[in-house]
Amino acid sequence: MKLNRMVAFLSFFVLLFISGFQPVANAKESKSLYYVYVGSFKSKENALNRQEALAKKNVNSFIKTVKIKGVTWYRVQVGAFQYHANAKAMVSRMKKAGFHDGFIMHQKIGKIYSVYAGSYIYKSYAIRQQKKLAAKGYLSSIEIAFVKGKKWYRVHLKDYTDPKAAVSFVNKLKRAKINGSFIVAK
Repeated sequence: MKLNRMVAFLSFFVLLFISGFQPVANAKESKSLYYVYVGSFKSKENALNRQEALAKKNVNSFIKTVKIKGVTWYRVQVGAFQYHANAKAMVSRMKKAGFHDGFIMHQKIGKIYSVYAGSYIYKSYAIRQQKKLAAKGYLSSIEIAFVKGKKWYRVHLKDYTDPKAAVSFVNKLKRAKINGSFIVAK
């Protein structure tokens, strides 16, 4: 048991190192997440119906319960993004899929750990990876990154504020035979 924890602990730091981890002292502490929802319902049954409709279109989602002025709402979330442009793109994608009640909620947070399922010089390779992920039920987007002057197309899956959760998700991807996953600490 102790050996497993030690391996997990070391794996976490190796992943952070490979992904270009910066010490917290050098990182900007004020970041944002943009949550994308495609429906907010007073009825949990309606939220479950929406979630089922999304699943039929290979879109992962989950229901987030919130209370506003004493009223419980069931929001169907399809993503969380560091960049507003990516959140807007997801809302557009949902509209094209027939879900016209998408909206974005903004939240300020601390450090972000972004999980990617590959980084490619050619956009066509990133699109191919995105299709493979969709076939396995993972929702993704493509982000452009410049590393040492080169343009890369990264297949973005999720953002986390907890580094352990990010590592756990990467391990889940490995178990699902999705290779090439990595974390970028921002």
